[in-house]
Amino acid sequence: MRKHEKTDGNITRWKPPREGFFKVNVDAAVLGEMGCGLGVIIRDHDGHIERAGDQQTRERWEAEIAEAKTMEFGLRMALQMGIVSIVAESDCKTLVNMLKLETLPSSYLGNIGRSIRNLAS
Repeated sequence: MRKHEKTDGNITRWKPPREGFFKVNVDAAVLGEMGCGLGVIIRDHDGHIERAGDQQTRERWEAEIAEAKTMEFGLRMALQMGIVSIVAESDCKTLVNMLKLETLPSSYLGNIGRSIRNLAS
């Protein structure tokens, strides 16, 4: 799991995964009373889009929960396509840092993190 990298101020440039891998980029939006939007794009090392998907939920999650749910959604999508060589990327520093911990917290976010780890293994 990597955090999006910023190169020119606030401009984020997409960096390809190494050959033979696919990058799963995820982003979530908290839409207030409307719930949350989840977005996923899966690309190969040449930048070709293999699949993209979005989902809207009426759940009113906090941003970190929405981003974690989106990562879960993206990994499931890749696995359903038979993709197993995955680099996952999110702009949610809290999620990325949490997934680097040896032991995940006992919380709803930690439970989603365990699901993400199971999908990624």
